[in-house]
Amino acid sequence: MNDLNCLNNIIGLSQNECVCYDDGRPVDFDKSNSGLYLDELEGLNLRTLASDVECGEGNIWLKMEKAITNAINNFRTDLLSSIMLTQRNARKPFQGIIGQLKFKTFNTIPTTWTGLRINPREYKGSVLTIKGITALMDSTVVFDVFIYDNISPTPLHSILNVNATTGTATKNPLTNPIDLPLYVEGYDDDSLQYFVVYQPSGFNPLDNKISCGCRRTENFESWLTIEGIQGDVIADREDWNSNGFANGLALDVTTKCNVAEIICGGDSNDSLDFENDGVALSMAYAIRFKAGEILIEDILASGEINRFTMLDKERLWGKRNHYRTEFRTRIVYISDTIDIDSNDCLVCGDKRINRSSILT
Repeated sequence: MNDLNCLNNIIGLSQNECVCYDDGRPVDFDKSNSGLYLDELEGLNLRTLASDVECGEGNIWLKMEKAITNAINNFRTDLLSSIMLTQRNARKPFQGIIGQLKFKTFNTIPTTWTGLRINPREYKGSVLTIKGITALMDSTVVFDVFIYDNISPTPLHSILNVNATTGTATKNPLTNPIDLPLYVEGYDDDSLQYFVVYQPSGFNPLDNKISCGCRRTENFESWLTIEGIQGDVIADREDWNSNGFANGLALDVTTKCNVAEIICGGDSNDSLDFENDGVALSMAYAIRFKAGEILIEDILASGEINRFTMLDKERLWGKRNHYRTEFRTRIVYISDTIDIDSNDCLVCGDKRINRSSILT
């Protein structure tokens, strides 16, 4: 799966507008951000490709699209594997519950709102994913939870119909987990905040605490700090009073750093500069070589083989091997050259492993 927008349309299918190849041709067949096209790869062209697939036995356009999609996924995986031979994660990912599931009694909330404030450490590329909310209340109720930041006046997310059962830690897994970036451009120096809040109307939270109370740093604190909050006016949430209670909430979360954003220069939505950046252009060439390799393998491994393909099989396998070698060469070049410091996910690691071990 490709969640790096900078790789969308990195190469095109063809510039050939011949009506002979209209059947099944997608609308954006000629869209290429790099100016490179799959059917212009040395040894491939539409005439050859179309003749390799028997009429009615498959659509060459679909095969080309599939080859590019798989090539992008292969490129991402192999490049990151190559990078991680000399780098390591800057901090250990966290997976677990923030907020204790233990309690003694309940807290009376004197304000309209209560909940949690999240203070990110703000490492570029880091993300907090909320997978569920456990509610600890003194009543059996259904209530709504809202997530704000300190940038927008409106909620980022609304979690409706959170269930609580009297005196019980009630789990509410989220069908669609919520990703909160722990770094936002322009909000550095500990200025970014998130607020997970609700209105305790007619019920009270149990007195679960945030900290486990043990004499060690909480595992999540390398990514963020968190505190309980209470207040009346949602617009003043940055100034609400804080405390060490989780106010009846426990968050099922994971933290991670999106190492793959390095490919796009530190942001998955960044565009690549194919005119001035040699690494970006090498990415396009690498993906085209890998797509050519995959396309040839797809054609030769299927039953869609005609007389031309059978006669030219040795040449096609030779091309496939050449494309594979060119792809590997570019993976090594890119992993040695790409800007590792475009986000805060990695630090240099002392790993004495030859890259060839993952590129075989």
